[in-house]
Amino acid sequence: MIDTTHRSLAVAALVVAIAATTAAAPAVAATTGTDAGTLDSQEQPQVRLGSTTVDPGDTTTVQLSTDATDVAGYQANVTFDPAVLEVESVTGTDSFGDPVVNVNNEKGWVFVTQSQVDGTDEPALATITFAAVGDDGARSSLGFVSEDTVLNDADSTTVEVSLAPGEVAVGSATLDSDTAGNSNNADAANPDESGGGGLLGGIDPVTVGGGAAVLGGTAAAGIYLGQRFG
Repeated sequence: MIDTTHRSLAVAALVVAIAATTAAAPAVAATTGTDAGTLDSQEQPQVRLGSTTVDPGDTTTVQLSTDATDVAGYQANVTFDPAVLEVESVTGTDSFGDPVVNVNNEKGWVFVTQSQVDGTDEPALATITFAAVGDDGARSSLGFVSEDTVLNDADSTTVEVSLAPGEVAVGSATLDSDTAGNSNNADAANPDESGGGGLLGGIDPVTVGGGAAVLGGTAAAGIYLGQRFG
């Protein structure tokens, strides 16, 4: 006859021994095949706005660009000081065609979106032409509404980026040292005017034909829908 009391004690001892061995074993890193330290040291790509100076009453151009790779679509909501600047026009670049545009010069924002089939590396996304309506010495920061600023790759996957603001200085004003180095403004000759006014808030779907990226919308029958503020 088997002594059940001794067997129970033996099983309990075995469980304790296994638990002690497991606790002493080194933890296995969740990341395999890649050095976790390397991941931490990698810099995140940026979406950038250029910085520039302009004479009072004159116009200047600022470029919206990114150093991300495989970019097939974007949307961005750019903010500015309406007492200093007004948007005259927004045009496309060699990498992206003319974007869908909605601008509100009274509240100081311009929303742009565009997509295409293939991804491209480090593209210039759009060129914004501003008119200086502020006095000599005025300055306007150029920023982003972060939740409205998105990049997509050719697989319709969101590209994680950080946002780098810009600035426009009027006349004798000097650029802030934090934005002066980000002077990727463009020289756009006779840009076509586009865009319309509206209150920031309601979202209307806008068809962006032929694009591979889905920007805040849905895809159907090969035509992709972006969104703009109207």
